[in-house]
Amino acid sequence: MATATYTSTPPAPSGYQVTYELAGTGTATVVYDSNGLGLVHQELDVALPWRKELSWPSAGSVQLLGQGSGAVECRISLGGRVVATRKSAPGEVAACTGRAQLRAFANQCSANCPSLKGSTSS
Repeated sequence: MATATYTSTPPAPSGYQVTYELAGTGTATVVYDSNGLGLVHQELDVALPWRKELSWPSAGSVQLLGQGSGAVECRISLGGRVVATRKSAPGEVAACTGRAQLRAFANQCSANCPSLKGSTSS
């Protein structure tokens, strides 16, 4: 008697694919919006580089903060496209924030954050 083997393909992602990344050396404290609704999650002493991939059913806020003893760089990607990046001085906080919207990413930075809509900077 023959045995049939079935493999399933995971469903294609739907909604908003958000990727948070923090680059640097050593460890850092990371704070990020985990659901697009402003609910933040904190992780302590994470090894760098660090990456978190999330899928949200609808538009929402995106926020990533990272601080280590050295310089760190935060990066937010939406649907595989880098939409915000910010590099800190050693010991300072790197902050990337914004809002995932229908067909667009509107960067919402403080006065200390340069306009990063659709581009990257250091």
